[in-house]
Amino acid sequence: MSKDNNDLSRKQYITFSLGQERYGIELNEGKEILLPPEITRVPNTPDYVKGVINLRGGVITILDFKDILGIEKNKNDGYKKEENRIIITTIGNITSGFMVDQMQGILTLAGEDIEKENKNEMKSEFIKGIYTEANNVIPIIDLKRLISSRKEAI
Repeated sequence: MSKDNNDLSRKQYITFSLGQERYGIELNEGKEILLPPEITRVPNTPDYVKGVINLRGGVITILDFKDILGIEKNKNDGYKKEENRIIITTIGNITSGFMVDQMQGILTLAGEDIEKENKNEMKSEFIKGIYTEANNVIPIIDLKRLISSRKEAI
């Protein structure tokens, strides 16, 4: 049996909310999704580093997507709300966790479904494309670029 070329060019994306907006990362970049455990603060780290957790004996740095992407926070933002999650990712040899407000689901998209140009004036250095779904814009985060720019803090 052979798959057609369209099936081969399709990728899956984990979608989640940060504030009122949805974002996505490639599914293969996500290792697991956790309920937020206790985070230990680390002194003298950038604001986007929320601390570290112990995950099965390994120390994982937890980062805040909102701080990195310049997304405004409100007074109701907390990290231990019932719907909050941490997405554990491994990029190269770096494993880290990212705080998200709420998981949304999985999207399967063809390459042509994602616009490569960032027309929405968002912090574009970490956005590799935009998917538009019924007037909703879903930026796809470039985790490789984001991690490589923040390596020293992780």
